[in-house]
Amino acid sequence: MEHFFVEIDHYLLVDFGHLMLDGSGRAASIYTCELLVFSDLSRIFEAKIIDMNSFMSFLKKLAIVLLLLGIGVLVFLHLANYSSGFRAGVPTKLSKKGILIKTFEGTLNVGGLTNSSEGAIPTTWDFTIKISADSVVDKLDKAILLGDRVKLMYHEKYIRFFWLGDTKYFVYDVEVLGNKND
Repeated sequence: MEHFFVEIDHYLLVDFGHLMLDGSGRAASIYTCELLVFSDLSRIFEAKIIDMNSFMSFLKKLAIVLLLLGIGVLVFLHLANYSSGFRAGVPTKLSKKGILIKTFEGTLNVGGLTNSSEGAIPTTWDFTIKISADSVVDKLDKAILLGDRVKLMYHEKYIRFFWLGDTKYFVYDVEVLGNKND
């Protein structure tokens, strides 16, 4: 092990302390690294170690930038839509859920059957309605009571935030297609 110094601009000296060399003389590992400032390189023993406050200031700025970047990504994931579309079927369930933030959760029977270990079960699609969408809830309530087929327009989000509902599919409009028996 030996100390290895690198001169930068006649005023800075980098001390790579405890430099381990491999068999070919190349640096294998460096245990410490200190940046030394000299007023005159001839006085190596009067070196002053640069204040750690500047390094801590850099780390704080980096943490703030990373935090703001993370918040920006979360805002994008919350506001942006992965896809938009519609599904048609007969609504079978609509319930209001949530402790602090209320949402409506629903199930739409899209038709067809799925095989399972318990036999054939209807193919369903789960969706979420924001509590502020009163007209959507009213139309779905009437459709459930009358057994009408509906067309649900929705936005799919990138990820599901737990406080916004049980699904990534947010219904924003309903079109009543008529009775399933017609």
